Amino acid sequence: MNTGVSVILPTLNEADQVATALESLANQTYDEFEVVVVDDGSDDGTIEVVRQFRIGGSRPHDY
Repeated sequence: MNTGVSVILPTLNEADQVATALESLANQTYDEFEVVVVDDGSDDGTIEVVRQFRIGGSRPHDY
């Protein structure tokens, strides 16, 4: 994937807000971007929410 833009979403217990942000990104007309979610140890299900999203035909990866 050759991306023109990287969107960085730092999170810490942001399950509700990260879902809204990812939905907004998935609905963009410009599609040359990657989304990097950086979680700082959430315990509210943030990672599970992120794993459910598919943006631009690709699923998130865990590192």
